[in-house]
Amino acid sequence: MMHASENSIPQRFRVPIQEQIGICALRRLGTGGIQLVLRMSGRVDFDRLSRAVRLTVDAEPILGCRFRLHWFRPTWERRADLDTIRLCQLVEPSNPDEAVNDFLVAAVDPTVDPLVRVLVVRGQTDTVCVKLSHMAGDGTGLKEYCRLLARTYRSLEQDPGYVPEPNVNGWRTVDRLWSRFSWRERLTMVRGMRRVLRERRKSGRWLFPVPAGGSPRRSCLMRRISKERTIAMRRFAEENGVSVNDLMMTAFFRSLSAVVPHSPEGTLPVATAMDLRQYLPLSVRKEAAICNLAGGLRLGLPLRPQASFADDLQLISETIKGLKGSFVGLEHLPFLVLFSMVAKLVPFAVIQAITNRMISKLTRGRTAGVALLTNIGAVSRRSLSFGHVEVREAYGTTGIVKVPGLAMILSTGIYEGAVLSIAFQENVLDPEVVAGVLQRMDEELHF
Repeated sequence: MMHASENSIPQRFRVPIQEQIGICALRRLGTGGIQLVLRMSGRVDFDRLSRAVRLTVDAEPILGCRFRLHWFRPTWERRADLDTIRLCQLVEPSNPDEAVNDFLVAAVDPTVDPLVRVLVVRGQTDTVCVKLSHMAGDGTGLKEYCRLLARTYRSLEQDPGYVPEPNVNGWRTVDRLWSRFSWRERLTMVRGMRRVLRERRKSGRWLFPVPAGGSPRRSCLMRRISKERTIAMRRFAEENGVSVNDLMMTAFFRSLSAVVPHSPEGTLPVATAMDLRQYLPLSVRKEAAICNLAGGLRLGLPLRPQASFADDLQLISETIKGLKGSFVGLEHLPFLVLFSMVAKLVPFAVIQAITNRMISKLTRGRTAGVALLTNIGAVSRRSLSFGHVEVREAYGTTGIVKVPGLAMILSTGIYEGAVLSIAFQENVLDPEVVAGVLQRMDEELHF
């Protein structure tokens, strides 16, 4: 198979501080993968798709690496087995839905497993499932990878000898992001970090019930919102000067409040992931397309049992608007930059010990409930064109949280409806709680 010369691709890449922290966090807290499911109108050319997957790990060289742990300085090292491991697999199971679910909930260990894997589940038509290590990309990075895969697949149809140019200068370090801001802007981020710390101190907690003797089985539950309701949601948001994400955050908070036990006092935390590429100039966003540049917006919201959906929506929308201009999602950046300076002076073993201690403190007991909503936005039919076969439906799923709590992902799919999904482990999170939150979300979004 023709592919980019390894001479043009570095064999090692340094590991920035957020990835040093990330390897510790992902191995302790979750299964480490994010997924996009593409339901096709027919069957793909599997041999060509396999070649396309192999070429993408040259186009984005980090994807062809494994994380090499070392007590002093870990590195990303290019794998020597890229032409022999199965980056892309084809199965024809008797139960296609079960095969898809098993792939979605499987863990990714960056020290062993490929950072990207593709599974084609074949029936009368194909379902193409893409799994990306969260170390290598966030929700936006996952969509960008799928666009790269589709583009490479189409290029191979026109030219079987096609070889993409390796992106060896991709953005992956917080230092480069930090360097784009003035000292005044950096000071604003420090103030934001102090605000978040104050909110955490006075925040209540979600008390997710831990099933007694539950099965370690991993599952993914979904709820589809029709095209008509999704259009109505967008219209309502536009007419009322709010965002669709504001609507989803409101429904998420109200659903959690109704279904999940919580502390009786203080505000209750909900978080949503944010794409930090919005702070980059358009001229460099392509370099940062496939990487993990996700931040988070954490809100501490008061519990108001008598409040209507409109009341909570107004509160959430006004709270978020009040934070505009304060570099929302970047509150952690000063800490990471400071930690990055320290990391240059101490071994990785020290960073690992500090990170593990912080994680142990944050996850002590069942009071460490995580409530995160990720909206990866619309999945465009045009950008995911596979030529002769169309994508009929596309939706994303998160990795599994291994501590009490849940992470929900929202994707607006090809068919213009929306899909809500929660992946979980049954001995960590009660399936009835997951089903209850999804059911209540469906009821709250009664547009």
